[in-house]
Amino acid sequence: PFAPYDGSAAALRLLSSNGDLAEPGFWTLEAVRLLSDASCAEASAITSVGGDVAAGSAIVTTSGTSCTPFYCFVGGNVFQREPGIATSTWRGKTDSNGQAWLAIEFSAPTVVGCVQFAQQVSHYSSLVTVQVKASLGSEWETIGAKATQEGCPVAFSSNSCCDEEPGWQCEAVESISLGTLSPPPPPPPPSLPPPSDPPYAPSASSPDFGCLEFESMTEVRELGQWCGGGGRNSDPDACHRAYATTFPNDYFTSGYFRTPREYRSPNVRVQRQRCVHNGLEGDEGRCTMEAKQYQCPMPISINCSRAYANDIQRPPQNRWCSSQTTKETCEASYARAGEPWTVSGGLRGRNYRACVWKEGEGCKLQDVGFNCRDPDQEALCIDVWNSVVVSGATCGGLSRELARAERIGYRTAAARIGATFAVCEPCARSS
Repeated sequence: PFAPYDGSAAALRLLSSNGDLAEPGFWTLEAVRLLSDASCAEASAITSVGGDVAAGSAIVTTSGTSCTPFYCFVGGNVFQREPGIATSTWRGKTDSNGQAWLAIEFSAPTVVGCVQFAQQVSHYSSLVTVQVKASLGSEWETIGAKATQEGCPVAFSSNSCCDEEPGWQCEAVESISLGTLSPPPPPPPPSLPPPSDPPYAPSASSPDFGCLEFESMTEVRELGQWCGGGGRNSDPDACHRAYATTFPNDYFTSGYFRTPREYRSPNVRVQRQRCVHNGLEGDEGRCTMEAKQYQCPMPISINCSRAYANDIQRPPQNRWCSSQTTKETCEASYARAGEPWTVSGGLRGRNYRACVWKEGEGCKLQDVGFNCRDPDQEALCIDVWNSVVVSGATCGGLSRELARAERIGYRTAAARIGATFAVCEPCARSS
């Protein structure tokens, strides 16, 4: 979960790192806006911030600046501009820790409930983090993050996604709400019933219970809890609809549960354990984690999808990083490192490493990589779980409805949906 945040900040910064930058080392923001309301309502825009900066009573600092004739950070301009209209933006460069950041220190504690920003199309970050300081002498605390759009949602004719639709109404504007103490679980699809009518879930001892059942359950570690937290000791139904991820975790990968799911690494399998209630009432009621461990495949992450699409060793290419002769082609390439390995349930993992350009040496294989499911294995049901079939209904949503209607397990329901709809076909042969 994110750090607790009472809504007031002495300083705030937007943060990215080399692993999330389209061009490692550089990140361009053409406009940033702060709003007091967590709903990001237009009327709550903090107009005084620009004046504060212009007057010199607020201090803007950065990780570094890479200036060209058109892109250079000047004073507080990035906080005073609008997307698509800016004549001066911030093209930042990373610091010695490989992080790019833009920070503002307020002259007095300021209520900030939402941050909006627009990036430049060729120097964007795929993951942006918001941090605050409660007081100027305190440490930075992460209170929000967002996986951003990778490209313009509409046609563009310059480096700005908003040149055809300038202003904060531009579809390329990203918003990060800071109004909750921890990120809420994702909302259920429209086809799901209200919480008072939970979907059918087989018991832990049922042979029909499998990994897909977890997709409609609450993951307690993302909430910063264990099974007994959140009032589940006194709520058997809520207990039985919850589970804990016990691998990977924050001990294995720092910040694992604070990272959006589509960016988590390693991206091979996840170990889950159900929460079970002892059936007692009052102070004797306990919701605890059962011993049985489920080894479940993870859906393909954005990082792994990018590696698959730019794998220069996939036959018939069979090339190494050293074959890439320009910086541009080098840093768009990935290579396989070592042989694949097999984990529980027959899943295969494979390590990928990015190609990096080193001046005077050429294109080299990065020393550190990341683990993905082996792309040479066929797609699994979890990979198409959120794929739209018709009228907004997804493979997962249709499977839930069928499981509820006929009181069968998700694995059985998904297999029938997979046999009916071509887009859900992997569900007919895997779970």
